[in-house]
Amino acid sequence: MMIYSQLLKQDSLKNVYLLQGDAFLAKKCIDFFCNKLGVKKFDISEFDDENFDIDSFVTACEQMSFFAEKRLVIVRDLLKISDKDKRAISAYIKKINPLCTLLFVDTFGSGIFDFTFAEKVELKLLPAELVLFVNEEAKKYSKTFDKDAISTFIQYSNQDLTKISIEVQKLCAYVGDRNIISVSDVKMLVHADEEIGVFDLTNALGEKDISKSLHILSFLLGSVEQNSRIFSLLSTQMRRMFFILSSKKSDAELAKVFQIKEFAVSRLKIQAKHFSVKKLKDILYELEDVEYMLKNAMFTQENALYYLVTYICS
Repeated sequence: MMIYSQLLKQDSLKNVYLLQGDAFLAKKCIDFFCNKLGVKKFDISEFDDENFDIDSFVTACEQMSFFAEKRLVIVRDLLKISDKDKRAISAYIKKINPLCTLLFVDTFGSGIFDFTFAEKVELKLLPAELVLFVNEEAKKYSKTFDKDAISTFIQYSNQDLTKISIEVQKLCAYVGDRNIISVSDVKMLVHADEEIGVFDLTNALGEKDISKSLHILSFLLGSVEQNSRIFSLLSTQMRRMFFILSSKKSDAELAKVFQIKEFAVSRLKIQAKHFSVKKLKDILYELEDVEYMLKNAMFTQENALYYLVTYICS
């Protein structure tokens, strides 16, 4: 498997690719293939759940191009596909029209196209590439991030390149005549989603810092629905850490099991070091008891979360 930056360095292209990961990079990849192949819209066929049909798909692959040497066929994020169609696609790929370049795009992490015989491309940026991407986005507006600000910004953006692009534009407008974007600017303007907040909470719990844990929790608390989501995310974090400590799988394998990005697995591994397998097992048992009490209206979501913070820090 290659990553996005390696794909861009390829001199010759294969006939079939599977693009897995970030939607922003998926669009960049498609632009790369269009430019490399010299294809225009008349030489591109696109399929998704709304219009996919195996006969139409094969016809599109076999069709001669109008203005370019090759034809580009894109199959995006299929979530509904029969085993019969999978077998048909697999059989066709083995004898695909050599003048067709076929892209399977999976930005949902569904793994739906894993059956294909394709050159796999992981749509992610390495840490240094991600920093460069953020800086390049800021340079468009003649701004730069200071060192601490850029790491905080990447964390708050959850490495989502679409969000990064939008948030950089907001930050650059916010700082006005100033050229440097600071940590305080990022914390003021960029909303860290609940998953990032729960990461911070889990870290504070692992350090047994009850004051910091309660402060983060009070910041996260909101509606009943939001508090329910926080409880669910916290439970998921604890289960993942237990699995990490009990498993010998690689980061890439764990990311696939959890359906999260590898950098999140790396952070979980660091947090898991604060706990023992026994402690996490006790926490999971306690979570089951609390969940039972929630379902039977013996706890409110808010009280349940405060109780768990106290229990885990004890």
